[in-house]
Amino acid sequence: YLIILEILFLIVIIFILYGIIKKKVLMPLNVLQKAAHRINTGDFDFEIPHGENEVGQFAASFELMRDEIYENIKTRNLAEKSNKELIAAISHDIRTPVATISAYIEAIKSGVAKDEKRLNKYLDIIYAKSLELKKLTEDLFIHSEINADKLSINKKEVYFKDFIEKMLEPVYLETNNLGITFKLKTDIPDIIVNIDERRISEVFLNIIENSKKYIKENGKIELYFKLRNDRIEVKIKDNGIGIKAEDMPYIFDKFYRGEKSRNKAYGGAGLGLSICKNIIEAHGGEIQIDSLDEVETT
Repeated sequence: YLIILEILFLIVIIFILYGIIKKKVLMPLNVLQKAAHRINTGDFDFEIPHGENEVGQFAASFELMRDEIYENIKTRNLAEKSNKELIAAISHDIRTPVATISAYIEAIKSGVAKDEKRLNKYLDIIYAKSLELKKLTEDLFIHSEINADKLSINKKEVYFKDFIEKMLEPVYLETNNLGITFKLKTDIPDIIVNIDERRISEVFLNIIENSKKYIKENGKIELYFKLRNDRIEVKIKDNGIGIKAEDMPYIFDKFYRGEKSRNKAYGGAGLGLSICKNIIEAHGGEIQIDSLDEVETT
């Protein structure tokens, strides 16, 4: 009789231990198995319950791993989406000037440009379109440098006034040919600055090019300089189509091109202002934008 009681007691103990093991170990492991299966199928929208014991700590680690995998996948998907948008924008931007260049070369070869005046006009158009392609490839190269955290800034001391005057020489000619009034509204500070001339030129020319692209009839672009302690404040103002209020917070984001209906006519991969922001910040400066829709942008 005593042996039977001992056996029954042992069975009860075994059932109790099994219950504890099932609750503390087997059930959490089963939850982890199901969680692993859901992750494997691409489902991350769930939480993994966990306790305070060793298995619970393992479940908590598994939960962190799930979050990291999910974030990595979202980052990868976002990068893929951005790359697709970039490829689409570039394809559009390349197609137009290449088609124009091809058409005008074909016209010259077929003898359409019979006089020197028309030939020069065709060559000017071909040259302008080749500059568009050059600008696009430069933006792509800088974008790739920024993405790889390899944007090189090679500063040296230069006379700011000489640098600006030299940089603006072709701008006066280009804007005049487009019927746009380009004015320097203040004196250029005659001081020595420590900058990367090539990079800062890219900022100026990128912003001015943007102004030219969105300018209206009787367009004007104005350039202002102001010396503030050890910094130079530069303001570029135009009377173009402006920027909508809802677009303002995103204007320096890469690939952002504002209202799609507007941009169909203007093209652009949406890299220019993002590049400007990176270059200015790499110089320890700040860049801001202020705009009134259909009025002006500064």
